[in-house]
Amino acid sequence: MTTILVVDDHFETREFVSVALEVAGPKLLFAETGQEALRLAVEQHPDIVLLDIKLRHSPPDGLDVCRLLKQNPDTCDIYIIIMSARVQEDDIKAARNAGADDYLPKPFGVSELLEKIFGHPPLRPNGGG
Repeated sequence: MTTILVVDDHFETREFVSVALEVAGPKLLFAETGQEALRLAVEQHPDIVLLDIKLRHSPPDGLDVCRLLKQNPDTCDIYIIIMSARVQEDDIKAARNAGADDYLPKPFGVSELLEKIFGHPPLRPNGGG
């Protein structure tokens, strides 16, 4: 069974993801802060982390969490999808430089979410359309 850790400080996003993925049946874990996300990733070792780029309630932010997960030998193989309303090339490049495997622009629908999770299309190279 696929395990997905959803890291977002907005309840609405966590709830949307939960409802959208209910039929697909993955095990879902939720975190509101970067610290909680790091703890759960080490303890539960999810297959995928859906990670908001900006976490308001505590450092570390989403990019720092991504960096820390990718630097840790115990979590470096986790597939990380950054979620963000920021869609400029610089934002996507920052996510890629932090080690993100993919980028999901907010707002997103169910089909986009399912494609990112189950299709695993990689982040495009610099400006590679």
